[in-house]
Amino acid sequence: MTSPLPFLDLSLALVAITSKFILFKNIMDSKAQMLDIVNDDIKLHCITQAIFAEHNRSDNNTIGFDQFYSIIKAMNRNTSYRPPRKGEVREIFKEIDTDNDGLISFEDFKILIRRVLMCALDI
Repeated sequence: MTSPLPFLDLSLALVAITSKFILFKNIMDSKAQMLDIVNDDIKLHCITQAIFAEHNRSDNNTIGFDQFYSIIKAMNRNTSYRPPRKGEVREIFKEIDTDNDGLISFEDFKILIRRVLMCALDI
């Protein structure tokens, strides 16, 4: 079944990227733990910060499209999903870039992680 938003199909892959995402996946072993993180802003913040910091090459607390595309490609390597097309990733990026400045802020990225967890929980 295809999701109405391409981001939902790709976002399920988020839990298995780099060492930080592998740690993230290990934390996510139960739905109860996932729900706890979705409902606990401090836990969500800590997990999101670890993931974001690994890919934030500048100290301006944002990532651009190229960094985001690299994250999505890396996520996909450890899944059975087909590789994402750049245009699909650009649509996801536009959806996450809530202030339309061409950058994803930490807060924008945190929204994505929350949505990924909620999608995985079918909330």
